[in-house]
Amino acid sequence: MNHLQSPKNSVHQIAKQLVSDGRFNESKKILTELLEEDPSDFLAIHMLGLLAKKAKQWKLAIAFFTRALETNRTNFASYFERGLVNRELADLPSSISDFSSALKINPASVEALNNRGIALCHAGNSAQAIVDFSKAITLKPNCSQTHFNRGLAQRIFGHTNAALDDYTRAIELDPKNYRALNNRAMLHRDLKNFDKAIHDLDQCLSVQPDFSEALWNKSLTLLLIGEYDLGWELYESRWSTPEFKSKVRNFSSPLWLGENSLKNKT
Repeated sequence: MNHLQSPKNSVHQIAKQLVSDGRFNESKKILTELLEEDPSDFLAIHMLGLLAKKAKQWKLAIAFFTRALETNRTNFASYFERGLVNRELADLPSSISDFSSALKINPASVEALNNRGIALCHAGNSAQAIVDFSKAITLKPNCSQTHFNRGLAQRIFGHTNAALDDYTRAIELDPKNYRALNNRAMLHRDLKNFDKAIHDLDQCLSVQPDFSEALWNKSLTLLLIGEYDLGWELYESRWSTPEFKSKVRNFSSPLWLGENSLKNKT
């Protein structure tokens, strides 16, 4: 079927549907043909950028979104998507600039405020990140993830009580927000509220049993309060969790996972 014989809007819809159906190469072929016919077809350029982003072809995605913006300087979506890709590339100044441009077009975008806040945090500007997250919360008060994000920025900035409040609100809004449970536990541990820390970590692990960061944090908390057997067992178990991001263990001795006694072996 020659899709280009259909009206252009219909062809765009066909390409979108192919993406929805997971037929990415077919969609890409149609969009490329549209560009050959009309190199200034904004929607085709932007959609090719989205396909490149989905394939994690970051530089190609940047090229398409930049080309799209050359065609339409006032398009929120292209600035927003390029901001996400620039953050993936760790180009934080460009990412922040893109989200700022998107917010000039739509100042009430909770997504753009949230993502600029995240980029600001990564760039070490947690104070301004808190401002962005607070604006996002004003616009959408019941978003667990935004409260979590602001809690993280508050913690980095040294506002422990404010961070506790944000993590608590994030958990109230979404009891399965396991990252908020983990982070609140760490604040409780810092404040030496060990029972509260263990409770939060147990809740976290009931939601996400293989969350290596929580396993690691629970092990350290148990070791701090003298629960050595379970503490060391969890300490070693992090190696068995898929989320633990570390170099491959390369020791000659086998892992100790708490099954056997260490008596007379150390």
